[in-house]
Amino acid sequence: MPVNFSGTWNIASHEDFTALLDKLQVPEDKRPPSKITNLQVVIEQDGDHLKIVSKTSLGDRVNDFTVGEPCKFVMFGNMPEVDVTSAWEGDRLVITDARGAKLIREIVGDQTVCTFCVGDLAVKLFYNKA
Repeated sequence: MPVNFSGTWNIASHEDFTALLDKLQVPEDKRPPSKITNLQVVIEQDGDHLKIVSKTSLGDRVNDFTVGEPCKFVMFGNMPEVDVTSAWEGDRLVITDARGAKLIREIVGDQTVCTFCVGDLAVKLFYNKA
């Protein structure tokens, strides 16, 4: 059984992601603010099926998928949906798009850590359980 991410998670802190968004060529109007303070993620997980709802002042974004099956996914902020694959790597959930961008979600201590990777760039977001 994979790790269970179920619960409500509030953003605690994050690293600067400007260089990563530049590399992904994300337009300015699709970028999140440079300091994210009001982000809540609600995760419902049943084995390999996950529903991840990201709640911000701009509205909710829902990613509903089954690990191992291809799907559409919003990787970050207001970016457009992309085709992704997902897999478990130990206790880490790894979501990868066609460009090779990865979103890695894992539990470290009492936090959920999300790492966005593009090539040699990586940015981490840290969430505390509500």
